[in-house]
Amino acid sequence: MAYEITFDPQRKLVRVTATGSENMTVALNAIRDLRNDPRFQRDYGILCDFRGQTFAATSATDLFSLGLVLKSFFIGQKLAFVRPDSRGQDLQREVNATAEPNVDAMIFSDPERAEKWLMGE
Repeated sequence: MAYEITFDPQRKLVRVTATGSENMTVALNAIRDLRNDPRFQRDYGILCDFRGQTFAATSATDLFSLGLVLKSFFIGQKLAFVRPDSRGQDLQREVNATAEPNVDAMIFSDPERAEKWLMGE
């Protein structure tokens, strides 16, 4: 899995784009890199675009752990996850269930709808 993090300070938006096979270690590194980036602000919406990513086998423990990390790193923030397939959306729901209510997380199949939700449109 590879990832790219881009910041749009005018729109208060962060976009995380992941490609390749999903890997828990790399996913945690991406979350840590985002949270520790000096450009990161607590009032930014976070759009996670996973359309170019394929799933490897993911354990319930990994999903729970990922949710706990989101819950502690992004308290009070809005996160939009773009997952084009139903399996990815189902797994993301498990992560989000652990992260909520500390974060406001939604799952979308369309990145434009995700961005509009983050922007309050």
